[in-house]
Amino acid sequence: MKHLKWFDWLIWAILLISPIVVNFILGVSTGAPVYGSTEGWLNFYGNMIGTFIPLYMLYRTRMWNKEDNETSRQLQYDILKYNRQKEWFQSLKKQLDENYQVIDMQNISTVCVNIQLGAYERALHLLMELNRQIEMQGYRFDLYFPINNRKVQEEEYASGYTDILFEYGNYVNDLILICNIHNIIVSTQPSEVSKHLRTYINSCHVNLENIEQQATHIKVTSRSKILPQLIALPDSSDYLNRVMDICEKRMKDLTTVHLRKEELVKITNQLLKYEEFAIDKIISIS
Repeated sequence: MKHLKWFDWLIWAILLISPIVVNFILGVSTGAPVYGSTEGWLNFYGNMIGTFIPLYMLYRTRMWNKEDNETSRQLQYDILKYNRQKEWFQSLKKQLDENYQVIDMQNISTVCVNIQLGAYERALHLLMELNRQIEMQGYRFDLYFPINNRKVQEEEYASGYTDILFEYGNYVNDLILICNIHNIIVSTQPSEVSKHLRTYINSCHVNLENIEQQATHIKVTSRSKILPQLIALPDSSDYLNRVMDICEKRMKDLTTVHLRKEELVKITNQLLKYEEFAIDKIISIS
């Protein structure tokens, strides 16, 4: 019954009503000559209907079978798509987990402690490793979520994650700068410290400008929150103290960076809920 359309019901209604109509027409005197008896015409009509019904049922059966086959193929396709998307979802969860783990606050805290204790080489080693992970993760993420054809929720996550990774990467690079500043201070004669610091800071500024001119779009490793402040410092008797003050204030931004990681948890959960709901709809719709 579920296969019957309005057109089928119309056909059956006509077939049921038509014998009454034909019988009525044959019984009405029109004044025109009628060849053959009423019984003959009714038999002819009955034979015609008897032939039409099997042909029509054969036609409709073929159409119903075609619809069933198309429905079955669509269901099989939806199941395959569902399973494929489920596998993709598992890889997505893995990727998002890696995105979260790359913002390594534990090692950042260790770096800050090492800087405070004067273990600059150890701190610098950890920072270079963190910087390498940031660069690798940023490009890997771009490959996983292509720029084109992103859903709104995917774009929101990508934008949010890029901002958070950008800020985290800037903090890592500033800590590298701070480590090198401390190394210069402890390895240089007191009378030459200001001169060497100025040379190093200017060199970092020039390198950054060269990167910005050559790169098509600057990602995580190209900005510094303290470098513009250091460049702007005038030569003075308290130059070294002002440099150290800028560095110390920047290290206290650790709490701000950590709060951004909590924000990452929120947008990650939102994306996972959206993707899982979209996958479940594949089967529920079919």
